[in-house]
Amino acid sequence: MKPSVAVLIDGSFFLKRYYHLYNGANAHDADTIAKNICKAAIRHIPQGYELYRIFYYDCFPRDKKM
Repeated sequence: MKPSVAVLIDGSFFLKRYYHLYNGANAHDADTIAKNICKAAIRHIPQGYELYRIFYYDCFPRDKKM
């Protein structure tokens, strides 16, 4: 049994980079973007590991002082 890896993606940062890296990305639909996320996640997993899950979050930064 191979060890599993979960990938956490910051949606806001990812989409900014995605539109910069993929030519014509503004015309991509959600299905195409999701497939490209999966491909990118798999490329970043070390050899000998398997992809467990991709966590994608997209929310506004917290504006409160802590």
